[in-house]
Amino acid sequence: MQEKLPSTDIHALANLFVHKKHGELLQIFLKAFTELSGFSYSKMSIKLRTELNVFVEQFLFYFCSPEVKLSRKVGEEFIKLNATISNILALTDFETTDVHLGLLRDRTTHDRVSHLTKILTLYSARNATRLNHSVFFEINPQITSLWWGHFFDLYNCSLASPECYDHYTFHIQNLDPRLEFYGNINRISFASSYIDPEYDRPVKEKINAWIQTRLPKSKNKTKRKQTRKIAIFSGCWKNTHAVFKNQAHHIESLKEEFELTFFPFAPKQDYSTFHHINERFLTAPLEFSGIAENDFDIAYFPDVGMSYQSLILSNMQIAPIQMASFGHSVSTFGAEIDYYISGKAVEDASLWKENYSERLVLLPGLGIIHKELPEEVPEPMKGNDAITRICCMWSSQKCNFPAIAQLREIADSCDEHIVYRFLTGSGVTRSNGFLPFIQDMQRILGDERVEIVTHLPYPEYLRKISECDLVLDSFHFGGCNTIIDALCVQKPILTRSGSKWYNRIGGAQLKALGLKELVASDQENFTSKAMKLITDIKYREKLTKKISRLKLDKTELFDTSLASNFAATIKYLSESHEELKKDKEPGPIDMSEILGV
Repeated sequence: MQEKLPSTDIHALANLFVHKKHGELLQIFLKAFTELSGFSYSKMSIKLRTELNVFVEQFLFYFCSPEVKLSRKVGEEFIKLNATISNILALTDFETTDVHLGLLRDRTTHDRVSHLTKILTLYSARNATRLNHSVFFEINPQITSLWWGHFFDLYNCSLASPECYDHYTFHIQNLDPRLEFYGNINRISFASSYIDPEYDRPVKEKINAWIQTRLPKSKNKTKRKQTRKIAIFSGCWKNTHAVFKNQAHHIESLKEEFELTFFPFAPKQDYSTFHHINERFLTAPLEFSGIAENDFDIAYFPDVGMSYQSLILSNMQIAPIQMASFGHSVSTFGAEIDYYISGKAVEDASLWKENYSERLVLLPGLGIIHKELPEEVPEPMKGNDAITRICCMWSSQKCNFPAIAQLREIADSCDEHIVYRFLTGSGVTRSNGFLPFIQDMQRILGDERVEIVTHLPYPEYLRKISECDLVLDSFHFGGCNTIIDALCVQKPILTRSGSKWYNRIGGAQLKALGLKELVASDQENFTSKAMKLITDIKYREKLTKKISRLKLDKTELFDTSLASNFAATIKYLSESHEELKKDKEPGPIDMSEILGV
């Protein structure tokens, strides 16, 4: 994180403005915000705040001037910087662009497109102002659609703010029929899951429908041949990624009976499991036409939504049978996927229609097998008696306002001095979002209760957990691997169960380990259990001892023999697909009954 200052030569800017060199003037600000988007400030000095105040004052004056017109191309570049502009404003005395949006909104102009582009550049989730999206689409649906997508670029640093959380909810609940998707569709799809667990479905359905109308027609595979060839698509297949950690044993179990071809979406993936590698989707421009001309019987997507490529390909008929799983643990909601592979002990099967557009396939048990525990695990450390340090391994997008407000309620109810240590990952630093994120967190929890740690090497990450007294899981989007991270350093972790895989897997794992007392049923129960963990030290020590006696690597969570259930399931689906399609009421497929386990 750097301490670079934007250019604020006010005399040069004024000279360009007086001589009507507006294009050059705009390029100066465009360049400055582009540079500001490439790093994130780590601390705020008086000098930095002063310089940013001057810079933002100049920008807003010239950008909002009626004389300055934006060309279509330049305007689109500014809209793409919406998040950075919003974050930089948040670090100044201006805080938001609400005043300037009011000025622009009430102004009469003949160049409606340039005027609209200015409004959309300045209109972000941080604004208390609410403007009518429908009017934007009436003026120019293409530019408005571009803005609609980039509105999500703030999601990983702003959901802790009550204003932003409310504004994001408003944003995704108001889908205009003229909306199209340009650019970062995977960011939109991914972000929607963290904003509202009910309204992400219509967003994803609309994305999938939009993609499908723009794809080349794939070859009709009416004469299916069971070739026992599987194509696997992922950009997360490396030993440091949660997708790989959870599904590697499953994929390895297919090697003997199936021929596996891997299509990586990112460099430095683990190729060791596969018979063949096809790197056609590694380099731009991506060419999707022709991918359906193959002899694959199954297309398998471990993590739809984690990449642009996965969203496109999951909407194509690549193979006669197409499957997805919990790498990104939500349904595609409308892609060309036949089956979604999950675990019987995790899912509430009665909610499958609400939670999935695919036919749900339930593996016996948890349906998940973790990779091996790290060879070196830090010893659990005794905390500071004067401070109760609580670890929250919450990626920044999981830090939503309702969850953070609950942490405030818990801390306010304790006599103990509570410090929350958030291990957020590096996403919070995008578009210069780190300091605005801290500001939001401190505003709710209090300055003295917040400690933010961004990305760390895994051993150091585990050390940061071991230094804490206990761990609280996130909600509504809970953790999976983070449960294991806490337990392997012998720290009790409290989770809360909901109705989705991503807020049920944590509790399912803890129950499988005999730790059901660490699973809360609802918000009130979570607060009550958290209070007991914090205030009753003997109870916490008793739980810690119970965890220390667990031989994690000998439990079902690490039982590699269970991978045979996955291989048998894939074989069953391959052989029974034609018959399964005939089911008049295609409910969940319980593989425990079929496999007799």
